Amino acid sequence: MSVDRLLTPDEVAALARVELRTVGVWRRNGRLRAVALPGGRVWRYRLMDVAAALHLEPTDLLAMEVAQ
Repeated sequence: MSVDRLLTPDEVAALARVELRTVGVWRRNGRLRAVALPGGRVWRYRLMDVAAALHLEPTDLLAMEVAQ
């Protein structure tokens, strides 16, 4: 997986080990940057942004995803 990869909210929740609802709260509060897909109600998250929000290196998240 590339550090440029876009993650779904479910993938972010699994990597961060939080509820899906928490990912939306983080997006609305500005803790986690998101990209709105056409239509406006579908969100994706850059791996680099998720890593920054969790205070990790992108390579750490890559390793976590491979381990799951």
